[in-house]
Amino acid sequence: MKLYFYSSQLLTFVDAKWTLAKFAAGGILLGTLLLLGVVKLNQSVADTLGSHSANALTAENDILRQQLNLVSPHVTKLETQAEELKERANELHKLLQRRKILRGTVMSLTNATEVSKRRSLMAAAKSPRP
Repeated sequence: MKLYFYSSQLLTFVDAKWTLAKFAAGGILLGTLLLLGVVKLNQSVADTLGSHSANALTAENDILRQQLNLVSPHVTKLETQAEELKERANELHKLLQRRKILRGTVMSLTNATEVSKRRSLMAAAKSPRP
């Protein structure tokens, strides 16, 4: 009887170990499934948010394109006016340069004329007239 009792305790101990191993394996399996489910759910939420942000960016891109199409003719017109103003400024600069050159020439001629008059007056003053 003692042998039987010992073997029944041994069987109970082994059964308890197997039962514990089965619970542990089941817990690991259940934990893995839950973890993978949460990860998959998290990915689907991220994809949904990503699609919303992509749609928002597409809409914003369309709005910006429309505004660019509205502004583009005005920018072209301003560029044309800027070129015209640049040409006018160049012409005015050339005109001022010519004026400076002409004024310098006139001043030198005037000075030469005055010098010539002074010389003639000085020569007349030096020579005695009867």
